[in-house]
Amino acid sequence: MNTETVYSARREADLVMTSTGQAAYSTSMGYDLHITRRKDWSSSGNDIGTAEWLAYVARDLELSLWPENGPYMARWNGKCTYPDPWLDWFQGNVYTKNPDEALILKMVRIAKELNGQVQGDDGEIYRNKRDVKIYRNGSPRSVLDRLRNWSRKSDC
Repeated sequence: MNTETVYSARREADLVMTSTGQAAYSTSMGYDLHITRRKDWSSSGNDIGTAEWLAYVARDLELSLWPENGPYMARWNGKCTYPDPWLDWFQGNVYTKNPDEALILKMVRIAKELNGQVQGDDGEIYRNKRDVKIYRNGSPRSVLDRLRNWSRKSDC
């Protein structure tokens, strides 16, 4: 099985593919958070480069490369609800799936170092522990929270 095929398929569609391109099995869908420099993580431009990501991983004592899961995947050794918390670079962003509060706060620290921000699939911005609680269910709780989030996206 070609490692690049598996890596690409995992990120693009949460599928593990065989070398012939047939889906071997699918994994459960989840909610991604992204470290990005973009106004919207899904747009293009203003990338975090692969060399920059790998250099960051090399100097952060809490991260280590996990090459059996892709050339840019890093495992975080911090205290986490889930086993093997990870971060992976893909198309100019660093992302993870279904992170707990501790990993989100780690992502916020990394984002500051990389001059970026943490953004959820739906565009919400995470800057501190309070934001983690506001967006825990995937969307802001109140109109005021949604307005705050809109103004943060406008600042980027």
